[in-house]
Amino acid sequence: MAQSILFGLLHGAMFFSLIGIVKAALIVAFTGLIAWCMGYADERRADGSILPGWIIHGTANLFSAAGSMFVFTKPPLGGGYFNLVRLSYFYIGENA
Repeated sequence: MAQSILFGLLHGAMFFSLIGIVKAALIVAFTGLIAWCMGYADERRADGSILPGWIIHGTANLFSAAGSMFVFTKPPLGGGYFNLVRLSYFYIGENA
């Protein structure tokens, strides 16, 4: 449980200054719940193996990055939900 809370807090902290406390709190809750579910799957369903959680996390990151690259043509400024992948893709890509 403590690890899932820490996981959620770390994900929310990345966006706090960009999207505000309410949306960051939603990210903390959502990613914390997902982390708890991954921990449950790892411990109870996979006999302690981290492989299911690793695959779920990697797949979620893959879809997040793919969606970020193809959904928006310019990063939103001054708010909105966006992630570090989208930021790095647009700012490094435009200035390269």
